[in-house]
Amino acid sequence: MSLPEKETSNRCLQFAPQMKNTPSHGCLETRPQLRSFQTSTAQSAKSVFGKTVRHIAIATAGLTLGVSQLIAAGISPIPDSQVNGSAQIVNGGIQLTNGSGNETGSAFYKTRISTKKFSTHFTVQLSNAFADGFTFCLQNDSPTALGSPGQGSNLGFAEIQHSIAIAFNIYGGGTLIPQTSFAADGSISPFWESSFLHSGVDLIAGHPVNVDVYYNGKTLTVIETDTVIGKTGRQDYAVNLNTFIGASQAYAGFTGACGALTSVQNIVAWTWDQTPQSAPPLGNKPLSAWADPFVGTGNGGDTYPGAVLPFGMVQATPIDDVNQIGGYDENSPTTFQAMAMNMLSGPGINDYGDVWFTATTGSFTDPTKISSPFSTAGESASPGYYQVFLKNWNTNVEVTSALHSASARFTFPAGTTPNVVVPISKTATQSSQSAQVTVTGNNEIDGYVVAGNWGGNVKVYFCLQFDQPFQTSGTWSNSTVSPGSTSATQSDSNTMVGAYVSFPQSSSGLVVQARIGISYVDANGAKNNVTQEIPNFDFNTVLAAAQSAWNQELGKLQATSNGNPDDYSIFYTALYHVLLSPTTWNDLDGRYIGYDNQIHTLPSGHNAIYANISGWDIYRSEVPLLTLIEPQRCEDLAQSIVEMYNQLGYMDRWPFANFPTGVMTGYPMTIILSEIWNAGLHNFDITTAYKAMYQDATNGDAQIINTIGWLTDPSTMEEDSESYAALATVAESLGKSADAAQFRKQGDKLNNIYNPATGFLEPRYSDGSWRANFNPMNMEANYIDGYIEGSAWHYLWLVPQDQAMLIQLLGGAATFNQRLDGFFNDPTLQYNFEGAYYNAYNEPDLQAPFLYDYSGEPWKTQALTRMLELQVYNTSIGGIPGNDDLGTMSAWFVLSALGIYQVDPSLPYFELTSPLFPKVALNLQSPYPGSQFIFRSSNNSDTNVYIGSVKLNGITQIKPWVTLNQITAGGSLSVALQSAPNTNWGLTPPPSISTGVPNLTTP
Repeated sequence: MSLPEKETSNRCLQFAPQMKNTPSHGCLETRPQLRSFQTSTAQSAKSVFGKTVRHIAIATAGLTLGVSQLIAAGISPIPDSQVNGSAQIVNGGIQLTNGSGNETGSAFYKTRISTKKFSTHFTVQLSNAFADGFTFCLQNDSPTALGSPGQGSNLGFAEIQHSIAIAFNIYGGGTLIPQTSFAADGSISPFWESSFLHSGVDLIAGHPVNVDVYYNGKTLTVIETDTVIGKTGRQDYAVNLNTFIGASQAYAGFTGACGALTSVQNIVAWTWDQTPQSAPPLGNKPLSAWADPFVGTGNGGDTYPGAVLPFGMVQATPIDDVNQIGGYDENSPTTFQAMAMNMLSGPGINDYGDVWFTATTGSFTDPTKISSPFSTAGESASPGYYQVFLKNWNTNVEVTSALHSASARFTFPAGTTPNVVVPISKTATQSSQSAQVTVTGNNEIDGYVVAGNWGGNVKVYFCLQFDQPFQTSGTWSNSTVSPGSTSATQSDSNTMVGAYVSFPQSSSGLVVQARIGISYVDANGAKNNVTQEIPNFDFNTVLAAAQSAWNQELGKLQATSNGNPDDYSIFYTALYHVLLSPTTWNDLDGRYIGYDNQIHTLPSGHNAIYANISGWDIYRSEVPLLTLIEPQRCEDLAQSIVEMYNQLGYMDRWPFANFPTGVMTGYPMTIILSEIWNAGLHNFDITTAYKAMYQDATNGDAQIINTIGWLTDPSTMEEDSESYAALATVAESLGKSADAAQFRKQGDKLNNIYNPATGFLEPRYSDGSWRANFNPMNMEANYIDGYIEGSAWHYLWLVPQDQAMLIQLLGGAATFNQRLDGFFNDPTLQYNFEGAYYNAYNEPDLQAPFLYDYSGEPWKTQALTRMLELQVYNTSIGGIPGNDDLGTMSAWFVLSALGIYQVDPSLPYFELTSPLFPKVALNLQSPYPGSQFIFRSSNNSDTNVYIGSVKLNGITQIKPWVTLNQITAGGSLSVALQSAPNTNWGLTPPPSISTGVPNLTTP
């Protein structure tokens, strides 16, 4: 995985006392953010804002915010403005630069205006915009003020004294990056940078953009609106302007510059309100507005930003890089290829990305020229919605999703032919084997594609319908376009086919709405899915339903903010990613294609069959979280695994679509079934499930373990042993005592691969010898005699079923804690793929921070989890550590933020840690008896991270763990936090297989 470069802010956790071997400065956390402060700048910022910098940033992601129109009754400063340098008055507006190289211009209203409180409005329109940008400037120098000539990157602002500016920097791939900056001593430096990325407002698209600026004496608000496509972005900054200006009056105006890369920068209208107006109220943001689909789309997160419903079959998502997992690379987006209708979230390997569609304009003659440049400022997304502006075609594309289908809206420009294009042979995996596309009547395109994926060749059918008749149509095969043709077929992997439809030109532009459904069963399934789910061509209705669905699902955990909007956004973004997988596999009519390639129907009493079950990943954190917030879906998931066994004859570790892959190791489906069963969720066929689990526990691996006592590969034996112990708990609950005893014994033999000479669980051959040249820091991916995606250090701690035994193997709690301290003593504070230290970017050691709850030092768990939440998760595109692996990494954050985690996911116990929020309400669902459970914390702050005391339903709790039944019965867990460890709390360890596990649920 590629890893993000971390930048830091001044939010640093100070823990007292320090953990053993931590850096001497005592700072265990440096908060990642999009850009770092310059040192001198940060000091100036702190003098203005106080101890820490706080701001509210909203990239509206398709939502509409209140925006003031330009007010004609205000002052119009342009006629009375002093123009300097390259600036000039053109057609009643201010032209700062005119497209020549190395220009610097400014224009200031000749009369000083009050800066105590004000509101002003201007419209900017750029053309041929390549660099560098402009500012709206308030300065107390002179109306003739002009920045250093020939320095485009300074935006014409440098060396203007006693000033502050809102800088609109369009340099760098044509991305609008507004930032508030200040000038001092002839230099320009940002004191706070925050971008309008993903707001949908893109200055270099050439559209007129209205900018509204409000200042109430405390907060500076900037609102931008693209007047063509209606997208809006807003930023709010807490700032004392007079600190920079040096007075309560200033000259107001604009500066602009360009270097070798040029642009024409026009302020086409400008008014200044005689009576200052207030910024439109923010209002209450719905929970879905806090979730950012772009988080994880860069630096190896492998997520996608497209439109999807919770656990949806359809993921309508953009493809900009077929070489990138997820089809989208937020680090360097340049060319939009098309929308695709399916994708997985963070799988770590290329998959899906099938059924492409996009828009073009003009005469359709070349199917190889349908892509378009775009910028991150020209796209936006929120749960259930995605939008992008295609620069080549001057066309806006929007999609929203239903469960099995999607709605699209294309806004085409005037005076050119609008086209919708379906390059059906194109897929994100570049591996289509066959395809067919048919133009039906004058408003429909149907077809299918069979694409090669890592799991198998998946066939997906589609039906695309339009709200109005198209005028002409055609198909193509390779480079040959056939106008009027209604069908094209791909018969081999060397042929590319597709279809296009063209609509009449319009003098005022044209809006075309479409609906598209898919099915993995047949063409009738695709058509039925879309016509039943989206009966009318009403994009806004589908969008409203999608937003409602997301707010309902996210509302199952209702968090009270801790005062840091970033933490709140990270929490709901993580929960959003958790709720994407596994994915619905059955059609609306209940039919689905099975692992035997036969058509089946939903089992009675179930609402869905789920596919794409990333077993090795999700059993560790996602399924434990889903048992709390999605109990009925968990029962459907369990039955889906049972159906897989019925159709395959075994349970695959990582089934993709309707194909087994055999990927990874162990028997994760046994653990998942055990998790769900032991949570008291029994609406699935436990008889068949037990048969499937028993088969896994008595196969070749088990026979080897029971014969010689171990497997050569430590990672496989550790994963197998966890599944055997999990099955023992189910056997016990079913009254199968002999089976339970057998599997407990079978799952507790890891001492046989513990080498006391080195202190690690090591590869051991059948003759009893250890692997030569053993190095515990080596990162490996060996399925035979090594450690899968990890090192011996990472796998040392993967004994969740029997931490008591591991503690004794390592020489007791003191030695155990000493070695665990060293494991977390990563001097880089990156916690990624380093063989000797904790790896927050992959699964094998995710439970390690919670192991101090077993070894008598739970306060270290409390400090570590809070530090990791702030260190490795953030709001940037790289804000998820490594591949999200279908919600696994995101679920770790959600559970940790609640203050709980399941070290042994098959046992219904949650270890406790420091909560991130003062309150989170878990709204419980049937079949649980309770209606709500409240996670509370008092004295919560960045420094108060240690648990002083805990009360469960008002009764003092001295154990560092609670049971799932205590949570699902309803009630509350109240945690009092403090700045120093309470070394007397939480000293009773959670259960281990060797110390005895209390009886679990019975059917």
